[in-house]
This record gives sequence, structure tokens and C-alpha cells, in this order.
Amino acid sequence: MKKSIIIFSTAAAIALVLTLFMYYPNRSAVSQNTASSSLAPIKEVGIDLEYPADFADNRILMGASHNVFVGKVMAQIGSQERGIGPETQFSVVPILNIKGHLSGAVIVDQAGGVLNGVSYYIEGGALLLKPGATYLLATRYNPQEKWYTLNPSRSGSQFIINDPDADVATLSTIAQNDIRVKALEAAYPNEILLNADVRNNNALNSYKSAHPSL
Repeated sequence: MKKSIIIFSTAAAIALVLTLFMYYPNRSAVSQNTASSSLAPIKEVGIDLEYPADFADNRILMGASHNVFVGKVMAQIGSQERGIGPETQFSVVPILNIKGHLSGAVIVDQAGGVLNGVSYYIEGGALLLKPGATYLLATRYNPQEKWYTLNPSRSGSQFIINDPDADVATLSTIAQNDIRVKALEAAYPNEILLNADVRNNNALNSYKSAHPSL
């Protein structure tokens, strides 16, 4: 059974505007299901998002992102509810930068997670990141939280490999040969920036700023 609820509060809207968090400005319809397990019933809530742009277009995805990189998920390190549904934080080590230059472990924040015994997920989006696995991640930097918010659309991330024991050199080689990685690398010079980012001088790591001589 499906029913709609309003969970995008005024406070949440203000917070998103202040941080220019453009990935998912509205959450509207929520579908609910209850699955049985050997331990206890688990309630699942699917959140429908309305995106401000067509992230299936690689040029738009690149333009809307501040940092795009291949990273290995080391661990889940937190979970927060900030008024717009649960979000889960992961420690991620960048393997290959496509847009921006990250090094060392960073925090990636992903919409969805478990809150009060309820599992929330994005309708049509990717599953929660899995520690030990390596992914392609399109993110926006949140200076207030000092983390990188993952684009929740299906285009915003892609599983690369699940090999917790693989070293950086091996993962880098795999990433460089990935078709999706190559597609986003090719799209970067032709990225389409979000108008709001241009107006607010928030187009971090834009191709133009990274290549001023071109």
C-alpha cells in the first residue's frame, strides 16, 4: 500500500538552501512495506525524490557535483536524522579522482538508513554503500558538516568491485578501465553547471576553474 506524507519541513528547506544542497530538494511520496525475518518484522520505507535536474545526463551530473571519484568504503561511522529523513555516514578512501582532488579518508553522507527500527531507502536509487566495496561516487561538499553528500539518483554512484583486500594500485587500475568512469571523465570538460551554483559562486571544482588557461 502506498500513501503520501509531507516530510520536507520548512526548517529542512531552509537548511538545504543555506547549504546549497541541490541533489534532492524535495521528498514527497513514501511507500511502506513490512518484511518478516527470523528476528523481528522490519519496516521498509521507500522515499520518492524530485530532482532539480536530469542527472542521467553525464554533463549535468558532473556539473552538479563538487567531487566525483572512485573510493573504497572503509566503514560506516554514523547515522543522523536532520529533519529530512535518516542519512548514513561512511569513511571512504579516494582511489581515483575524476573531478576535484581528494586524498586521505573522507566522510561520505548517503540518504537513507535505519531509524527507530525502520529501514529507509531511495526509490529507484542505489542501495546503501557496503564497507569493503569500491564505488564510483558523485558528491557535493557540505561545509557545515564537513562531509561529501552522495547524489542519491541511480546515476550518482556505481559499484566497482567488492574486494576488501585489494590494494590501492589494483583498485586504481580497475577504476581507470571502468566504462562508467571513462564516460564521466569525458563528460567533465562539457559539464553543465546548475544555475543556482553559478549564482551563488558554489560551482566547486568546475572544469573552467580547474583549467583557467583553456
